[in-house]
Amino acid sequence: MFVGGARQKVARRRSGFWLYFSYIFSLFLISVLILGSGFVLIRFVSGLENNSRLVNLAGGQRTLAQDILNISLQLASNKDSDTQVLKKHLNLSFNTFVDNQKALEERNPDLELGGKNSDIIDAFLSEIKPDYQGIVSSALIVKSRAPGDPVVFSAVREMIRFENDFSIKMDRVVSQYELESKEKVLYAESLAIVIAGVILGVIFSEALFIFWPLSQRINRTIFETERFRLAVENTSDAVIIFNKNGSAIYSNETLEHFTGFSEYELLGERFESQRFWGDLTEPDFFDRIWDQVFEKKEKFSGELIQKNKVGMERDLKVSFFPVLNKRSRVEFLVGILRDITSEKEIDRAKSEFVSLASHQMKSPLSKTKWLTESLLAGDSGKFNEEQDCQLKEIYESNQRMIDLVNGLLDVSRIELGVFKFEPQLVNVSEVVRTVLSEVEVQAKKKNLRIVQFIQEGLPQIESDQKLIRIIFQNLISNAVKYTGNNGFVEITVKIAKKDQVFDQKPLKEDSLFISVKDNGVGIPENQKDKIFSKLFRADNVRMMDVEGTGLGLYVVKSIINKIGGEIWFESSVSTETVSGTGNISGTAFYVLMPLHQKQ
Repeated sequence: MFVGGARQKVARRRSGFWLYFSYIFSLFLISVLILGSGFVLIRFVSGLENNSRLVNLAGGQRTLAQDILNISLQLASNKDSDTQVLKKHLNLSFNTFVDNQKALEERNPDLELGGKNSDIIDAFLSEIKPDYQGIVSSALIVKSRAPGDPVVFSAVREMIRFENDFSIKMDRVVSQYELESKEKVLYAESLAIVIAGVILGVIFSEALFIFWPLSQRINRTIFETERFRLAVENTSDAVIIFNKNGSAIYSNETLEHFTGFSEYELLGERFESQRFWGDLTEPDFFDRIWDQVFEKKEKFSGELIQKNKVGMERDLKVSFFPVLNKRSRVEFLVGILRDITSEKEIDRAKSEFVSLASHQMKSPLSKTKWLTESLLAGDSGKFNEEQDCQLKEIYESNQRMIDLVNGLLDVSRIELGVFKFEPQLVNVSEVVRTVLSEVEVQAKKKNLRIVQFIQEGLPQIESDQKLIRIIFQNLISNAVKYTGNNGFVEITVKIAKKDQVFDQKPLKEDSLFISVKDNGVGIPENQKDKIFSKLFRADNVRMMDVEGTGLGLYVVKSIINKIGGEIWFESSVSTETVSGTGNISGTAFYVLMPLHQKQ
């Protein structure tokens, strides 16, 4: 099922990739078509403007030919007394006529006449060339001779014939230019229609094959988002989301019910605001959440008692986890709050029953212990060897029951919140020596080497001596109990200074540091997360002939939490091979606790 879901995600990613690729490619294609069309149309417009200039230029040649002829006639008749002005006008018209004809034939770029003439135009211009040359030759004679000269009359007569043929043939050139312009217009219109059709086809294809699936994806995303929102809104758990600055940006209706405040009143509130939690939780609790989620980017789970707007209290199990962005930075903090008030009440009822039952059992067990010790001491006479062994078995079994009852009593006191905390100055070194003396016999039986590193001049700490003793008693007795013959147990007690780093975190104040290490059986990797659970014993320990209740570490963890300390551990199970390679088993428990505490 998991594999199938993963494949579906991969398939969705691939389809999404191709969808966006097709979308971008289509936009690129449309852009190319539009740019290409624009370029072609610009060229056509430029060509049309060019043809318009050619038409004007060709028409102007007819006019210039007529002007040259008229001026030449006036000079030939010598009717105008101001011949210099006429010759000046003739010279100007002649030069313009020659330049324009050259421009028509060569498409002079200086006159913005780009491109080439068509074959038909070139043929017309070739046909008109003798007439043009005749006009030019006649005009040169008129310019060079005096008015009234018979040669001028002869040249003018020739010019009349050339001018007439020139005008007729130039009309054909003008008509051909106009015809070619119309053809270009028709071609441009046809091309524009084709390009528009192609663009519309691409857009239609995009709408059909891209925008439609894209709109479907958007609709599906909206549907899934709405479904998720409805699920979150109607869940029995409260859900709250904080941004990376620690301000609330979302809360569901259940949280409104828990707190008594509306969503409008909760949005924008800081993570540690009393509107969410009330005033029963220590600020250090929220510091731990922030450190775990934002600094370590790990999930945090814990429990607290919440007081709402009207003073109603409820037990909550809280879980916070980070939401990371693409750069693996925390973008959001999501919190899920579950009301466990009913469960806690059931647990309290069970704890009260266990406490009552344990108290009732304690007296007969203590009496049995006293009587057995008396019998073993020979107060009632001597027993034979078999009877003596049986009495020892009774004594040891009774002692195990006493240990179990004491453990159950400690657990019930912790869960009921009636574990008395009596702060006083505690000599930790003395507590360690006392506990070591209690396990000395068992350690000698196994030939264990117990090493102590207790800081010289270790100051007294302000705490509850009874609770400190329980911590050392459980950690040291476990190390002795689960370490094989000829092993070792190492105990370290010292003052850890502020800012010193432990468990990847700098200390905020001077603290008492405790470590208990051994080379015992170790804790299996897949069971490490359960080691502080009530009544839990690891599989490799269950197979050993070692008695235990599974309550010790649970009690230790509860006490350390109560006094504001921390406990963590490192452990490995032996993987040593016949050749002697591999890991050596062993466990190390570490404890940090404050030097000064308040009840």
